[in-house]
Amino acid sequence: MFSISEVVGKLGSMPQIVSVYIPDESDIRTFYEEESRVSTISDMPMENEAMAVSKSRKHHLIVVFTEGLENSPHHEVVMKDGDGNLVGWDVPPGLEYEVEGRDDLVWMGEDFVMDPSAMEGEIRVVLVAQRLTVIGEDDGVRDPVAMFPSPSTDMMIRERYGITLDSRCATAIVGFDEV
Repeated sequence: MFSISEVVGKLGSMPQIVSVYIPDESDIRTFYEEESRVSTISDMPMENEAMAVSKSRKHHLIVVFTEGLENSPHHEVVMKDGDGNLVGWDVPPGLEYEVEGRDDLVWMGEDFVMDPSAMEGEIRVVLVAQRLTVIGEDDGVRDPVAMFPSPSTDMMIRERYGITLDSRCATAIVGFDEV
């Protein structure tokens, strides 16, 4: 049987989790409203898949964490062309093997690669929903995802819950449905 307090307890018992909050529905609406205003610095088109997927879930938690929510690496930001083809992506620690030895990609920074042939076409930034495995069906949870908020939404969350501004900690909105 599903119990949100048990899910909070399980997440809260993980060593990388600093705290977990059960937000009011009005807080979640406010956070998503702020997140929907976010744009890229270069005004490149952006698709916030993470927000759309998280928002579609019935239950939400605010999680404050260090060192990531999971041990496995995930892409957080990708770029797609007008046809939806992947043309750029972040390279988090643990996924370096995806690009090692590839001379068909251009490094756009320390941890982002791009297909140079796509640079002249229509490109959009996609913030990727992070699938979670740290909670699941054994916990009464189905399809858990994490959305890592923009700096402005992160500040709203920190102010709302009295979370100290500490660069070692990050926030996430975790959304999930019941089994």
